[in-house]
Amino acid sequence: YQRRVHGDLMEKVKAPQLLYLNRSHIESLGIGYEEIVNCVKQSFELKGKGDIDLPPKFGLHLKDSAFYHAMPAYVGGEVHSAGVKWLSAYPKNFEKKLPAIQAMIMLNDADNGTPLALMDGSWITEHRTGGAGAVAAEFFAPKGFKTVAIIGLGKVGTQHFIVMKERFPQIQEFFLYDPFAEQAKKVKAMAEKLPGGTKGVTISPDVESAVRNADVILTSIPMTAGAKPIIKKEWIKETATIIAQDYDAAFEGGCISQSEEFIVDDTKQYLFTQSSKDYFQEYPSKVDADIGEILTGKYKIKEGIKRRAVVMLGIATHDLACASYIYKTAMKKNIGQLLDLQSKATLTSLTLSLIHI
Repeated sequence: YQRRVHGDLMEKVKAPQLLYLNRSHIESLGIGYEEIVNCVKQSFELKGKGDIDLPPKFGLHLKDSAFYHAMPAYVGGEVHSAGVKWLSAYPKNFEKKLPAIQAMIMLNDADNGTPLALMDGSWITEHRTGGAGAVAAEFFAPKGFKTVAIIGLGKVGTQHFIVMKERFPQIQEFFLYDPFAEQAKKVKAMAEKLPGGTKGVTISPDVESAVRNADVILTSIPMTAGAKPIIKKEWIKETATIIAQDYDAAFEGGCISQSEEFIVDDTKQYLFTQSSKDYFQEYPSKVDADIGEILTGKYKIKEGIKRRAVVMLGIATHDLACASYIYKTAMKKNIGQLLDLQSKATLTSLTLSLIHI
């Protein structure tokens, strides 16, 4: 009898498994910006409805402006996932030919806490940041905008270029700037495989010439302690939309304070970061709205204004929404490596304990 019960329970009590996904696994899924932007929009909308839990990111700060961030979050709705991203940023890693940003994401079952997946977070960080920039351009850029400047052409800046090329066919001119000319040439060459090709794509010799005539300015430069912002307020035309995805590294304070509307991705996190005295000291302390409030109709953007500024700190709800979608897609396609979380001996011991209860 005990053997029969033991066998029945062994069938029911299955060892939980963790799905491991490296960057190659994720890339092989063929997920594009249509899906990424949808994930970002969905997480913004759930945030606007209050169906998320998003504490401000916290971390470690080391020498040479290196830092680590722990970014936990819960995303409700159909996503219904909890997890955390552990990210490192080493601005000087290019000297060692290593990525400046490296990350891993742990995804958990929000019903019982079981770890579901451990996956590369760098691919997600690059693409969800590009996707968030595209969402900001869709909702806040001047109607029918035709000229875009992209400042900083690292992993994230490259994704800015790709997503803007793919999603906004009306753009006639791109002005690209990176302090490393070879990187700028590499990114421009990518346009040959993107809609519109290289027509209208210019590598600017300096920041000023890149931003002067831009309707939309997207930035993603390294956040280096003590460095001065590289974009001056007098360089920006009065009808431009600013989309900063590098804290206050790129735009001097006047660029933001002279804007007629100031939007962020998460007001609580922005004000928390500003209160630390390390960032945003010359930026406004009053935020008009965060993007989730706008997408859910709680705040209506101002009509007839000239300049609008959007500052995006990067929020873990985007990471978790994308990670959840990637996990589900990988499971459907049988991609990745499943790892047992418990040994057979542990499982047998658990089953025997259940028998004796």
